[in-house]
Amino acid sequence: MEQSKSDTWSLGISPAITSTFKLSLIEGHSPSIDADPFSSRRCGLGWIYNIQATNADTTQPSSGGTERVKRTMFNLSFDAPRIATTSLNKLSFTVKPSDKTSPGVSKITVHVPDIPLPLSGNIHFASILSTSNFTGNIVVQIIVRLELSGSPTSGPPNFEHAFRGPTPPNFQLHSVVARSLLSGELGDVKFGLFTRRGGNDVTDPNVIFADATLLHGHNTFLINLLSTDNTEREVVNVGDLKSQVYSAYDYMSDSDLESDYNSDVDDLCDLDSQVSSLSGEDFPTRLKEVQSAHRKLEDHEKVIFIRDTAFATWKALVFYLYTKEIYFKPLTSSTALHSAEAREGSIACSPKSMYRLATKIKSKELQLLSLEAIIRNLSETNIIEELFSHFTSMYAEVQKAEVEALIPLLKQRTVVEGLLNKMNSVVTRGVPHCGAITTAVMGRVVELAVQGRQ
Repeated sequence: MEQSKSDTWSLGISPAITSTFKLSLIEGHSPSIDADPFSSRRCGLGWIYNIQATNADTTQPSSGGTERVKRTMFNLSFDAPRIATTSLNKLSFTVKPSDKTSPGVSKITVHVPDIPLPLSGNIHFASILSTSNFTGNIVVQIIVRLELSGSPTSGPPNFEHAFRGPTPPNFQLHSVVARSLLSGELGDVKFGLFTRRGGNDVTDPNVIFADATLLHGHNTFLINLLSTDNTEREVVNVGDLKSQVYSAYDYMSDSDLESDYNSDVDDLCDLDSQVSSLSGEDFPTRLKEVQSAHRKLEDHEKVIFIRDTAFATWKALVFYLYTKEIYFKPLTSSTALHSAEAREGSIACSPKSMYRLATKIKSKELQLLSLEAIIRNLSETNIIEELFSHFTSMYAEVQKAEVEALIPLLKQRTVVEGLLNKMNSVVTRGVPHCGAITTAVMGRVVELAVQGRQ
């Protein structure tokens, strides 16, 4: 028996999480008959499936009297101690072969189609009976549909003042996942990251909880980071984390770092500070209504310390790896107060900060998503500022994309004037990081001029 692939999340009108398992049979018998139950890695929101194979042989008439028919009964149980405090009403189960014509399945019985929450303990919810004397693999899917607190028309209690209209079910589910990063409901690994910048240092580290199993398989960087054999990663005690500051942070304009002092976030892993950190200064205030059970960290607990990434950016990364959803704040240079995608999301981060992190962990997908968000935020009011920023100078692909975004905006007189003024500043003041950008802009303009003459 084995878990054959990662969970599939469906966040539509009826949110669901599908786990897939492969059950092997040789002449009707599982190699695991009467052995210890198979336990899956954590699935969904942190639950575990246990599968017990038992002998289900029978006899049937034959020409010589009777013959033995070999079968296996797979008993499926569900262990969910980690979701006792989430905002879910119940879980509904469906079990089916991944292939409708699966010859190895004789009968599937779901004994407990609905499980109310909260719960704690192991529940036997379904059984699968194999066909007679079958040799091969049965691939089955366990589909768990989530009924969230409240209804799509009324919204859950914690969000009753936060929405003008119906509460989207997928947003509710995202909120459950987002809270788990702060409350530790799904967490067996802890990351410590800085939340604030002040002077020449970054300060005020805080902790994000994550499930190592849900992070595995996404990215080589993360696999190495989570490996206990990695001697280069930095692991510290929570007690030592509290006083950490760092003066070598190479992106001090990182907008995912808070810059205004707030005494409410002095205490590491204080509940109020964790909940407020969901929003950040540019994120919708409605998520400030979110409440979650919170486990106080002890000083001796171990934390993987990541010095060069902001707390908010890493939180958005983990959320993305769980859900494949990412939400970006508008650029600080943008005139937009809140983008539509930030209004609809559970956790938002700066697209520039995420591009920087995606480059570090070598995630092409996140680089593309972040770059698209950056370009969407460019307009005649901020194109010059962004194009000649230190951030843009660090990344050739960003530089190239922003130069292309500049060209159609040169029809605006204010953009042309801004570009000329900026180039004059570069020449007269000597701004080293702008040299390559100036060359790229002039090169593209000349290229277009030559094309226009041909």
